[in-house]
Amino acid sequence: MKSPIYSIMVDETTDRSTKIKVIIYIKYIVEDENGNWKLNIEYLDLVDPETQSALNIKVIYRYLKLAYGLDCY
Repeated sequence: MKSPIYSIMVDETTDRSTKIKVIIYIKYIVEDENGNWKLNIEYLDLVDPETQSALNIKVIYRYLKLAYGLDCY
C-alpha cells in the first residue's frame, strides 16, 4: 500500500462470553487512474487482548508495525 497519509482505527468490544475483542482497521487514500483521490478502509485483524490496559494497546501497535510495516506513533 502506498498512501501519503493513513490512520489506524481500533475498536474494542465484548462478545457474549464476555471475552474482549479488538478489531483493527486501516483507513487510507489512493490515487485512481484518473488522478482522483479515493478513500479506502480495510480490515486488518481481530485481536484477543489479555486485558483492557494501555499496555495491551501498545502491544497491538507494535504488532501492526511488525506485521504490516506501518509507522505507528
